[in-house]
Amino acid sequence: MFAVNSMFRGQGLGGRALELLIQHTQQQNRLAYVSADNIRAQHFFSKNGWRQDPSQRVDDMFAYINNA
Repeated sequence: MFAVNSMFRGQGLGGRALELLIQHTQQQNRLAYVSADNIRAQHFFSKNGWRQDPSQRVDDMFAYINNA
């Protein structure tokens, strides 16, 4: 599994998939929860224009919000 992971990393596929999901749902406000120890996911959402919303944090999960 590591070989497949590293083979596709850095090609922008995750960002493109997120963009397509946003276009498909056409919702105005989006919220994603990311584990506090998942640094890669935190970086991914920040890099794609999402911001942390401390008021939505639950236990050890950070909340990331994206407003259209």
